[in-house]
Amino acid sequence: YKVVVYDRNGVLQWSEDGVQYPGCISMPQSCPTGQVMTGINADGTISAWVTLNTLPATTAETGLVATNGYLFVTGGVVAGADTIASTVYSAKIIADGTISSWSTLNTLPALNRSMGAVAYNSYLFVVGGCSVGLCTTTVSTVYSAQINGNGTIGNWQTLSTLPQPIYSAGVTTVSGYI
Repeated sequence: YKVVVYDRNGVLQWSEDGVQYPGCISMPQSCPTGQVMTGINADGTISAWVTLNTLPATTAETGLVATNGYLFVTGGVVAGADTIASTVYSAKIIADGTISSWSTLNTLPALNRSMGAVAYNSYLFVVGGCSVGLCTTTVSTVYSAQINGNGTIGNWQTLSTLPQPIYSAGVTTVSGYI
């Protein structure tokens, strides 16, 4: 499960990866397929969950980033097929916290699941992840793509690799550093 806090208009965006695992933590009720969102109240409570447009393919272990008024979903595992994906999607975040329908963007240069994803200075970064099966092969690759104003992305570039492979890592930026 991934949680993204989108602070414009006080709306929290949450994307459930779409695969039901035994013992999963359910929001709002029982491991839903798709995306939901809720408003954050001034007292720190949240309002009722609302279902959003679903992804074109049900995936798990994706990267998820909210930036410049868009949500981006990268890679993952396609549910039911247990195959690793390189697909990248975006959806415009509307002022009321809902999202537009999803658009399919330039695919990642390689299959990837359980990667970290972050945006900085109009670039989308994908960091580490797994390229084979049940993460038996982890990667140290870092990719970036420029984010265009219309929610599309440019071609992916391969950057300097990490000192060691990582997967399922949280990634953030601070003062120009990942």
